[in-house]
Amino acid sequence: MHVHIEEPQPSLPQVLELRPANRRVLAAEWVAWTSWAVAVGTISSLWGFTEAMPALGWGLATGLGLWAAHPTQPWGLPGVVLVVFVTSQGAPWLAVHPAWLAGGAAGALAGRMRGLPPHVCLQAALAGMAGGAGAGMAMVLLPLSPHGLLGGALIGAGTACALLPLHLTSRAVPPSPRQVRRTLAPSWQEPVLRAVRLHEQIERKCLPEETLRGLGEVACWVYRVARSLQRLERELSEVPEARFQRRMVSLEKETEKAEENGDTFLRDRRLDTLEHYRRALAQADEVRVEQERLRSLQEYGLATLEEARLGLLLTRALAGQAMPDRLGEVLRRLRTDAAEASVRRRTNREVQASACGS
Repeated sequence: MHVHIEEPQPSLPQVLELRPANRRVLAAEWVAWTSWAVAVGTISSLWGFTEAMPALGWGLATGLGLWAAHPTQPWGLPGVVLVVFVTSQGAPWLAVHPAWLAGGAAGALAGRMRGLPPHVCLQAALAGMAGGAGAGMAMVLLPLSPHGLLGGALIGAGTACALLPLHLTSRAVPPSPRQVRRTLAPSWQEPVLRAVRLHEQIERKCLPEETLRGLGEVACWVYRVARSLQRLERELSEVPEARFQRRMVSLEKETEKAEENGDTFLRDRRLDTLEHYRRALAQADEVRVEQERLRSLQEYGLATLEEARLGLLLTRALAGQAMPDRLGEVLRRLRTDAAEASVRRRTNREVQASACGS
C-alpha cells in the first residue's frame, strides 16, 4: 500500500483581478442585463401593469436581465420565474425592500448557472444585494419610480453587480521581503529575496498579462521550494544518525553473542532491529539526495527569472535600432563639400606656387 501525504503549501498573498478577456464578457453581459431591465421599466411605465406591486417590477426586471446575460443556459427562463416569485412574494412577507431579494436571488442563480462553487454563488448574491440596495437608495434620493426608463436602468445596473464576482480570478503573488524573513531561516532567504526583486523589476515592464502571470508563478515556486528545503533540513537535524550507528555496532555484537548461545529468537530480533536501523539511515541519505534535487530546481527557477529580465533588454526598442531618415543625404552632402574643399585647396596651392616661380 502506497501512502501519499500532501505537503502543506505556504500561504501566499492573493490578489483578485479582472482579466481582459473577462472584462469584455462582463461588459457585454452587463449591457444585456441593463437593457432588458430598461425595457421592462419602459413597458411598465406605458402599461402600468406592475404599479400595484412594485416588487413584481423589480423581480421581472432583474429576472429578465439575468436571462439576457445567460440566454443559452437551460436555467434561463426558469430562473426568471424563480427570481420573480422570490421577489414578489418574499419582499412583502419579510417586509424588506425588493432590491435585496431580487439582487440576491439573481446573483445566486447566476453562479449556479455557471456551475461555480457555493462560496462564489454567495459572493454573487451579496454583490447583487448590495447593487440592488444602491439602486433603491438612488431612487429614493433622486426621486425616481422603478416603473420608468431611468428606474429600469438603475435596477439593471445595480442588480447586474452580481456578475462581477463571477468574472474575478485570484492568483498568488510572490511574498513580500518581510514575509520571506519571517518564514525562512537566513540560510534560505537569499535566493527567494533575489527572485522577489527580479519579479518586481520585471513587473514594471509593459508585458502581456499571461507572461507576467507565468513569471509570478515562478517566483512563488522558488519560495515554496525554499520552504520545502527548510522543512527537510529541520527534520533531518532531528534524526540521531550517530546514535543509530553506535546502536548498530552494539547490535552486531549482541547478535554474535546470541548466535554463540544458540538463542535463535534473540538473534532474529537483533537482526531485524539492525535491518530497520540500516533502512532508516538509507532513507536519510535519500532525503539528502532529494534536498539536492530541490536546490537544483530552485536555482533553475531563479535562472529563468534572470533570463527573463535580461531578455527584456533585447526586446526593448533602442534608439540605434532605426537610423535617421536624412542620414544618407547628410553623408552625401558632407562628401561633396569635402571633395570641393579639397579641390579648392589644391587650386590655391598651385596658384601660389606659380606666383612664387614667376
